[in-house]
Amino acid sequence: MRSHAFHLAWFLQGSSIQAWGAPWTGNISADWTSADMFVDLARAIERACFDYMLLEDCIYVGETFGGTRDFYLKKGLSVPRQEPTVVATLMAAATKRVGIVPTLSTFSYPPYLTARIVGSLDQVSGGAVAGTW
Repeated sequence: MRSHAFHLAWFLQGSSIQAWGAPWTGNISADWTSADMFVDLARAIERACFDYMLLEDCIYVGETFGGTRDFYLKKGLSVPRQEPTVVATLMAAATKRVGIVPTLSTFSYPPYLTARIVGSLDQVSGGAVAGTW
């Protein structure tokens, strides 16, 4: 009989506030600009024995809804936030066993730059960082 490993991942939707303000989410809508929030999150995910975190990149403002983008801008939905590789660096420096996977948008990162950034993060984190694009 073969045993199959069960892996856990956390998808951090940095550009989405769908559940923000719910009692179990804490105060992420106010704290998203704090490095401490990301470090605390990474450490909590590691303590919970997750395998990795996927950090969503968002570098655009959402499509129009009702003829305007005000909905997205007012709610902070699908709007640019921090550069995910910077956040990944903070998280990787604060943890030992959890993988950190930032996404990089291919329409704004040329292939060489993407490979260089992800390769550098992987190297300085001791293999804890990978990238998706």
